[in-house]
Amino acid sequence: MVFVRSRPFFGAQLVMFPALYQLKQWWPDKRLRVVARDPLGPVFEALPWVDEFVLATTARQEYAAIGPACETYVSLHPSSELHGLVGMLRRPANRLGFRNRRACDWSWTHAVPFNASEYRGLHCLRLLSSLQAVDFGCVARDCVAALACACTEPAPPCAAPRSVTLMPGGGAGEFKKWGLARYLALADALAAQGPTHFHIVLGPAEASEAALLHSLNRSDVSVLNAPSLPALAATIMCSDLVVANDCGPSHLAQCSGVPFVGVFDADKPEWFWRRPGACCLLPEQGQPLSALPVEKVYEACLQALAPCPLNSSPE
Repeated sequence: MVFVRSRPFFGAQLVMFPALYQLKQWWPDKRLRVVARDPLGPVFEALPWVDEFVLATTARQEYAAIGPACETYVSLHPSSELHGLVGMLRRPANRLGFRNRRACDWSWTHAVPFNASEYRGLHCLRLLSSLQAVDFGCVARDCVAALACACTEPAPPCAAPRSVTLMPGGGAGEFKKWGLARYLALADALAAQGPTHFHIVLGPAEASEAALLHSLNRSDVSVLNAPSLPALAATIMCSDLVVANDCGPSHLAQCSGVPFVGVFDADKPEWFWRRPGACCLLPEQGQPLSALPVEKVYEACLQALAPCPLNSSPE
């Protein structure tokens, strides 16, 4: 039983995927139930390792969702008096949660202090490591690979020897977007180094960007408009590099172990995994993201493309 964060944002859910995957690997014969206060069923039901999603909008429904047969109870909320209390009343054998100076911190049988400056996906895995040892990098990579294996859709065409995925979207607003024109300039610079196919991932709110890309009719560009989670994972796992804004889909790329370059509007350690093969570029202080030069991102891409094995350590 896992209570996920009460945030409807796409990225806030994706960072929890590796932790859910690890729980299923530990207990493949047990039923993994995910409980949320937001209607996130389509997100979690797309995961092959989630057996059931429960929408529980009240404390009474959350309490009822646990059930007497529950053996392991995990709360991925950074802080919640309610979930500590519910765990104490139901008393599953294993109760995992973050300590965050809350009155019910003592109710957890396994816990770690909540750290807002650690990448959220890694922090969820660190909580699980209080119960059993976890190879953070390998679990995250295997999670994305398993999701990719669940893809039943045809793969986008890719005739070039090198594949780069670009994520120019940002559902929270324009301030998070580096700009499609700059991504295309980056693509041209990378293509000049050798034949490259570009997969450009867009969300449902990026209709104008999709229309522009289709009008260009570039044979070296495939547009993935609001792809399914398995299709997105499959595209990422086949990529040599992913370049992305601070957006929800970027978290599958960050967890995949594929070389990653983030272009963020501000320093956000909780949303960027500082791992080998990954870097995050920021504009100069006081400047918008659009001020970040294409040349700087291009140089970071060349460095990220250099072979770099995924480190299983958290740092």
